[in-house]
Amino acid sequence: MKEGLIIKYYRERAGLTQTQLGEGICSVTHISKIERGHTQYSSEITNLICKRLNIDLIKELEKFDMLETKLHEWLDAMVKQQKEDIELIKEELAQNPYLHFSETKYFHSILLARYHLMQGDHEKGKSLLDSCQKAWNTLDRFERNLLEHTWSIYFLNLQNCKEAIAHLKNINPKEYNNHEFYFHLATSSHLMNDRVKAYHYGTLALSYFRETNNFKRILDTETVLLIQMGTYDLCQFEETV
Repeated sequence: MKEGLIIKYYRERAGLTQTQLGEGICSVTHISKIERGHTQYSSEITNLICKRLNIDLIKELEKFDMLETKLHEWLDAMVKQQKEDIELIKEELAQNPYLHFSETKYFHSILLARYHLMQGDHEKGKSLLDSCQKAWNTLDRFERNLLEHTWSIYFLNLQNCKEAIAHLKNINPKEYNNHEFYFHLATSSHLMNDRVKAYHYGTLALSYFRETNNFKRILDTETVLLIQMGTYDLCQFEETV
């Protein structure tokens, strides 16, 4: 499947038809089936095809397989608010030729939406989220949870806490290992003046940030917890601190 997508990409990039690519190697029908992943093919045939396309299939497969790992690294950098890493990984992803037609294209679109929201460009962020929402049935479980989480960030940026909470409540923590969403549940609950839930979700977020050594977000979460504890506890200020 991946091999076929790679061959198709470089064939089209070289301006070759399937007939031209297969000339002297195999039939146009066979090339079509290889590109669609609908047939078994020998290494001899793929070697001849790749030689004609002037590509190293092993290296191209490494680029293809690197995408998902790199996307998770990008998400991690966003969660940890590592600005330099965020920009560096964004550029690395942009240079990957398989970004927009691999199985990870919606994963990337959702993260790109979050990137734009971080930059304060709500319109671009929402446009990407809308396109991913239309593809809901094609998303895997992780991507669906990630989409719900990113929608919540969008609504939080608009100070629409009710909508943010509605999306956050759709997240399944067993399917979605980015438990940063508990922090957004905590802040949304705080803004809705629900201190009990804010404290509860804050403690869950704090546990996650400690497990992942996310020191910057630990401080953010402890501040949220402190606010909940201090609202009616001014007489016990030292203990609260």
